[in-house]
Formats: sequence, C-alpha cells, structure tokens
Amino acid sequence: MNLHWILMCLFLNRVKFFRSLIAIIFLTFIVVSHIELIQIRGHSMYPTLTDGSLYLLKKRNIAYIGRITGFRPNLIERGEIWVLKKGKFRSIKRIVGLPNDTLELCKSGIFVNHHLVGIPYKTSPTNQEVIEIIPKEKYFVLGDNIHVSADSRLYGYVDQRNLLGYLFPIKQALYMSEY
Repeated sequence: MNLHWILMCLFLNRVKFFRSLIAIIFLTFIVVSHIELIQIRGHSMYPTLTDGSLYLLKKRNIAYIGRITGFRPNLIERGEIWVLKKGKFRSIKRIVGLPNDTLELCKSGIFVNHHLVGIPYKTSPTNQEVIEIIPKEKYFVLGDNIHVSADSRLYGYVDQRNLLGYLFPIKQALYMSEY
C-alpha cells in the first residue's frame, strides 16, 4: 500500500512539474514576443529620454492585433513615444499628428489642429508654409529635441505598419510590480 502511494505521489509531482514547465515556456514566449529591452541611443528625444537609458518596448504586432481585435488606429494616441521602423533602422519619436488631423508647418512653428506643438524656427523646415490633412493610416512624429531630431519634417509621415511599439519606463514597470 505504501509503494502505491509513493508511486502516485511521484506521478503527481511529475505532472505538476510538466504543467509548470509548459506554463513557464508559454509565458516566456509571450514576454519575448511582446516586450523588448531598448537602450536609448542619440539625443533626438532629450530631455525626455537620455542617451544610454533603458526602457521596455511594448511591441505591437499590428497584423496579430488586427486578427484578434480588429485593429483600430485610435489605439495609437497623440503624445505617446513610439519606436518606428524607417528602412533598416529604428527610431524613437513622439506621436504628434494622427490621421485626419490638420498639419501646418510655418515659420511661427508646427501646428496640429491649430495648436502649437513645435517651437518656432528661424526659418521653416521647407522654406515654405505647408497646410495639409494627415492621410489615413499615417502619423506625424517629432523628436522632443526638435533642433537635432530627424523626424516627419525630414522624411514625411510614418505609416502605421512601421510603428513597432511604444516605450514603457523600466522604473514604472518595477514600481507597478510591487502591487
């Protein structure tokens, strides 16, 4: 009788072990496919993000989200800091203009929906005033360090497919894990 109980306990422990192992593998896959550690390089987002600081990138696989939730562009909000893909390179910028917003580039500054979002320039980036509607599924992005940032003023709108995910401060993640 004791041998039967011992064998039963060993079997149950193995089942628990394999369940735990499968759960760990599944959770690791989820974390690795949705979160990435990012080190800030450069000064285009200074003073908000400093060169060398670490952040978590909350990846947004738009195709996957679209299948599951019917991806809605309004999940991307003005003011969020996103990692975007430009060719082979990644860049970190702030979302300033959303689809269907009115964008004005002029010597007195950058305006979105008639609100100043960029400081005035000595000369406008294009040497001419531009007033246009941001196209569907496109976004206007700026670096916080507006004088050194290469952003939508230089390379135009960013397609929503090239928005890889938004930044999440590690300190905030650690703080939240205490609760």
